Amino acid sequence: MKETNFEFPILSINKNEYENVKRWISEYRAKISEKKLYIFGAGIRGNMFLKLLEEEHISVTGFGDNSTEKQGGYIKNYPILSMDDICSDLDNNVILVSTENYYEIDRMLAEKGCQKNLHYFIIENDIYPSFYKEFFRGGEIKYIVFGDCFFTELDIDDLSGLTMGEMIKAAGGVDGTKVLSIHGMCIPSFYYLMREQLNLGIRPKAVGFIVNIPFCNGIQTKLPQSQHSVLLKQIEEGLPQYSETFSNYVRLAEERSKNINAKSFSTNRVRNNDNIERILTKTRYMYELNEENENIEFLKRLVQLLLENNIKPVPFIPALNYFSGIEWFGEAFNVKYNRICQQIKEKLQKMGVSILDMSLLLDKSYFTGDRMTKFPSEEGKRKEIDLLRNALEV
Repeated sequence: MKETNFEFPILSINKNEYENVKRWISEYRAKISEKKLYIFGAGIRGNMFLKLLEEEHISVTGFGDNSTEKQGGYIKNYPILSMDDICSDLDNNVILVSTENYYEIDRMLAEKGCQKNLHYFIIENDIYPSFYKEFFRGGEIKYIVFGDCFFTELDIDDLSGLTMGEMIKAAGGVDGTKVLSIHGMCIPSFYYLMREQLNLGIRPKAVGFIVNIPFCNGIQTKLPQSQHSVLLKQIEEGLPQYSETFSNYVRLAEERSKNINAKSFSTNRVRNNDNIERILTKTRYMYELNEENENIEFLKRLVQLLLENNIKPVPFIPALNYFSGIEWFGEAFNVKYNRICQQIKEKLQKMGVSILDMSLLLDKSYFTGDRMTKFPSEEGKRKEIDLLRNALEV
């Protein structure tokens, strides 16, 4: 067995995804209880499915994945097998497909003689349709807000209440505020999507967009969850007129999604979640900023695009549960993290733009748990949203 662990700590979950998984469990619990359940797709979404299934006391036998890099590895103690291995015993095995691009897996399983809702199940992902609908929504749009999971997800330890996306819409006016947010999306995508918003005739007064420090380390733009090539392709096909610039970006995203090194987000031999979190913290918040980083370059391009169109840019850094970083790494954490933030601020200041830095906005009481990437409590979310809403005012 390859000594590669593809476990990924699940700290939050998309609200719609959570509700869909809960409905599926309620409907099919009895049908899968006498079978060996395999999750097909050993990625972040598969890790998320595992966590929710375990919390519902549903037994999981293992994972499946088409990546030969992952086959023979594991998530926690669950082995990762090939599709052929799992489909070799359809009388006893049942498959839950977790891949975001489940259309291709659906076709492959059907070709192997598997019957949907008997041998395998798909929890359809409505994240892309929701994003697509919001992207093309017209009307009097006063504000556009770009983000990642910051606006769409709930903390895994607090799955009640509103997402920050729902909060900012309520604060800015549901009809007049457009939230284009999806997990893992980075600043280059914000730039290209904003160009097409302008081409659609949508010219807001202000545009807010997250500057997530982990995204500026040069790794995030090459991770599988950052590409969303299927979504970008759908948007390309929905545009009323051909955009060569956007089409070139879609081709790039498609190419990157085909050339992912799965080990780039594995945790190798690390089994302890605390150790994983330490590694992620150091990688995401304590690196040396490269000025030629793709996200930094497109940060400047996005700001310039907005300024040229007389739109107020509102870049912001979200609140951070920084106490864990200090506990693990001491003053070194503060020094390296603050240096990154300062370098980004200086780049924007040269363009005449200030950044809303909420890094130290919330004390420890606003977070549940010690993870760096934990979402704040309901009260903490509202403090962030209030500041962002005020910053968007022209």
